[in-house]
Amino acid sequence: MPSIATRRAVLSTGVAFPLMLAACSVGRSEQVPTSAAPKTLTGTVGWLVRDNAQELEWEKNVVVPEMAKLYPQLTIDLIAGGGTAAFDAKLTSLVVGGQSPEVWTHHGGRSFVDYMKNGWLEELTPLASRDKLDFSAFLPNTVEWFRNQGKLWALPYYQSYGSFVFYNKPLFERAGLKPPSADGNDKSWTWDAMVDMAKKLTRNTGGADGQFGLTAFADSAQFLAQTMAMLFGGDVFLPEHYKDGIAQKTQLDSPPSIEGHQARQDLIYRQQVIPTANDQKALGVTGDLFMAGKIGLNLNAGWQVRNYVTGIKDFQWGIAPIPGKRKSAGPQFTDAWMVGKQSKNKEGAWALLRYIVTPEGQRAFIRTTGSGGSIKAAEDEWFKQMGDRQPIADVRKVTEFALKNSFELSQHTFAKWSEILAAIRPATDPLWRNETTAADALRSGKPQVAQVVAQAYAEFKGSM
Repeated sequence: MPSIATRRAVLSTGVAFPLMLAACSVGRSEQVPTSAAPKTLTGTVGWLVRDNAQELEWEKNVVVPEMAKLYPQLTIDLIAGGGTAAFDAKLTSLVVGGQSPEVWTHHGGRSFVDYMKNGWLEELTPLASRDKLDFSAFLPNTVEWFRNQGKLWALPYYQSYGSFVFYNKPLFERAGLKPPSADGNDKSWTWDAMVDMAKKLTRNTGGADGQFGLTAFADSAQFLAQTMAMLFGGDVFLPEHYKDGIAQKTQLDSPPSIEGHQARQDLIYRQQVIPTANDQKALGVTGDLFMAGKIGLNLNAGWQVRNYVTGIKDFQWGIAPIPGKRKSAGPQFTDAWMVGKQSKNKEGAWALLRYIVTPEGQRAFIRTTGSGGSIKAAEDEWFKQMGDRQPIADVRKVTEFALKNSFELSQHTFAKWSEILAAIRPATDPLWRNETTAADALRSGKPQVAQVVAQAYAEFKGSM
């Protein structure tokens, strides 16, 4: 769908808004008093959205009409933010120009931590406390990422269920292999077992009729360094980064990070079970190799379910947990709506956020976009997407394990993440071209990453 022009939809009523889920304490949020909720909502809510066909369908044809039934005197402006590259530029121009939208999310390159530390966000703790928002209704590993120093800054409406191993059922059948276990606690489903399967699934490499056993995220994936370190029992970053969005240093060259990066390089060039760019050219596939039926096991983000459900027509596939060498890990993608500090209609913005995370709002979001919701009460709607590919009980096992063992995408939670990533990639890219070892690459690249991390810490440490 082309970029939308700014749209205005007049909404309606004087009915009381249904209290979200169950009334209970606000959990870890501070109990901050605020004024009583207004009986009638009026005015305008500017909602900055990105250029995504499924999401625009949901925003324009589901959320706006449903909100209209609840608040006839409220106006919602859908503001076109464009694609990823244009989104932050649009947001910045609006905020700096004194025309901040009421509501947005991190569809650009910055995180809520950047927005928060720059003073662009309204703290949501008082509103959540006043309305007794039930945080136990949300799925685990969702809301937690949008707190900082015990304060709530955004409400999650989407999550990916972490990341999975996607597997091609016909390739397994032809190789005489059993599909991987859906149980992440199954002791037989290990990193080594996965690598052994990948070897047996790899054949006729170097030609158009070849197939490869494994893909382990894209070389350019922004979460790759963290994932490989975590799978081998460590991390690239310190706990402070995940807690506060800033830290004084990294552990890019820690032993688990070196081991994990080296293992992936070896899978490409020694075991040759992960295809190189030249292998992909030989296969004659320009897009997703798993969708093309050329990959047996595909470690990838959970949001790919949406793409594979609609895009794969020629074979059956399933999902399994990612087995770690020492622990399971994978990135989680959680999007959350935020309210602007300059917002002229914070109550209207809060009402919009509240509707989106009600069971009916979440079910409509899942049906329309194919994405995972953020609350437990709507999960069954997402499970339906898997159809007859896999028993629902197994899908639930996989998603619960993956979500529990996931870490939130650092683009969403680290201050200055785009700058940190820009320093990490030159350090790791030579590995994926087989130009150096993991130890040499990470040790030589660490000073550049450390400099960016230290700069972010120095800039934002006083804003905690």
